[in-house]
Amino acid sequence: MLESLLAWTSAHPHWAALVFAAVAFLESLVIISFFLPGWLLLMALGTLVGAGHLPFWPIVIAAYLGAVSGEAVGFWLGHRHSERIQNSRFFAGHRPLLKRAEQLFIRYGVLSLLLGRFVGPIRAVLPFVAGLLQFPWRWYWPTNLLGGLFWAPAYLIPGIAVGASLNVPLAALWPLLLHLVLVVVSAWAAWQLRAMRPAIAITVAATAVLAVVLLPWCPWWQVLVRVFQGIAAVIAKG
Repeated sequence: MLESLLAWTSAHPHWAALVFAAVAFLESLVIISFFLPGWLLLMALGTLVGAGHLPFWPIVIAAYLGAVSGEAVGFWLGHRHSERIQNSRFFAGHRPLLKRAEQLFIRYGVLSLLLGRFVGPIRAVLPFVAGLLQFPWRWYWPTNLLGGLFWAPAYLIPGIAVGASLNVPLAALWPLLLHLVLVVVSAWAAWQLRAMRPAIAITVAATAVLAVVLLPWCPWWQVLVRVFQGIAAVIAKG
């Protein structure tokens, strides 16, 4: 399905903005987002932008409008149809996720809506929970519009980076990829160990920091520079 979507979008670039908007909308909509690997689709589609087949700004704007609309619909459903949705068969099997989203919103409020957009399956549930708790529309709209400004490029940039690196030999990319994986895995492990094993967490975090600091002195640093230059060229081209 992914290959077919990429091939169709590449062959019909005049429909690309609508495709991006639709994927972002569905990926941001409560319930549907659980069944749609939206982040994977957006990343894959982003490779077409990075490879120069699609323009950057129209695609980003389309993804932004789709995501903002999807989350707004989820918020409206929470406001108007919360009881019906909560009692549905679907949410009967996802009570812990709903409870977690509710706790996050009660504790962090607007901040949970801004940062929660980047946290996996919970991101589409948070607007629904905000509506469920009768968060005012006049506060929700600015939060939604602002959060989308960061979300749209953030979700597309990884795919664009992949597209921009297609002209780099794979043998040159592997050391860089392994280096970046080391940084991400070390940072994630340190965060997970922070409460149970604080001493180990500090050591692992230091490994991640050291890997970042040493990166400019590694032979594959120039590969990363070429990828960033490719991303900058795509953005500048618009």
